[in-house]
Amino acid sequence: MLIMLKAKSILDQDSMYAPYRSKKHTNEAGPSESLIASFETQGILNPLTVHETKNKEYHLLDGFKRFDYLKKKKSTDIACRVLNQTQLNTKDGLILFFTLHPECQAAAPASKAKWVQALVQHIKKTTIRNEFLTLLNLPAQDNILRQCIKISKLPEAICQLSEEKQFSFKQCFHLTRFNVEILNEFARLLPYFNFSASTFLECLERLSDHCRQKKKSATQILNQTSFQGLLHASDTPSEKTKQLREQLQTLRFPELNRLQSQFNSSYKKLRLPSNTHVDWDKSFEEKKLSLTISFTNTASLQKTIDQVSDTDTLTTLSELLETF
Repeated sequence: MLIMLKAKSILDQDSMYAPYRSKKHTNEAGPSESLIASFETQGILNPLTVHETKNKEYHLLDGFKRFDYLKKKKSTDIACRVLNQTQLNTKDGLILFFTLHPECQAAAPASKAKWVQALVQHIKKTTIRNEFLTLLNLPAQDNILRQCIKISKLPEAICQLSEEKQFSFKQCFHLTRFNVEILNEFARLLPYFNFSASTFLECLERLSDHCRQKKKSATQILNQTSFQGLLHASDTPSEKTKQLREQLQTLRFPELNRLQSQFNSSYKKLRLPSNTHVDWDKSFEEKKLSLTISFTNTASLQKTIDQVSDTDTLTTLSELLETF
């Protein structure tokens, strides 16, 4: 049914569908310039869709950007397609909402998880699994439903980071393995560093392992002078992130770092031709060096072999092998 409603009677921010809005259709985003130009020249071609509840409240279901435009134009009476309670119950209204907003399928996993958690307040879990997960481009499985609920409980700052850095669903669920204290401590560090999804998880793993090993809290470890000095250094966020990774690795694997330091000390003495490259097992588990030679003719190959076979080079290579 198409009727004229007073603008002030239409609920948008307080709509029952508000918890399920993605950034692409919130009032904060607003209509694009091209959409505004279309409204200005052609008018509103499609009416808003609202859901009328039993107590005569009108909840905006579709047309958020159109409504935002009309409010800014101070429109008082707005043409709406009204679906009442006999036509649309809560479950069907939410199904219609996600159907009308396919962009929800491409939303960040953390957003989807929050929507699932919001759905749990009104709809049976079996119904969510069977009818809603596929609308969010998620497998209709019990374990996915459980994982969504766990992801939804992550600290807000961590959820925002996961959206900004495009964490996968699997990476978001990985975050739920860490205790809240560690996550909150890392949330405090976010303004100082430039984490990728993989780097963030790597740092969390190293800090978490060290906390368990030393039976200390994340706060105690990160309040150490070396970490606090890193926060206030003049380096770029990317440089700070690299240094943080190194510091956490040193804490977690002191023996590995001792070997790496010893190896690097000997490696600096190595004098190889520019067409030669040495590679090794960075975990120092396999005692082996790989020597790669690039050459364009047999004469240059022989010259390189002679150079890497001199006494000083062979001695240094032996020192490198002794590191393992």
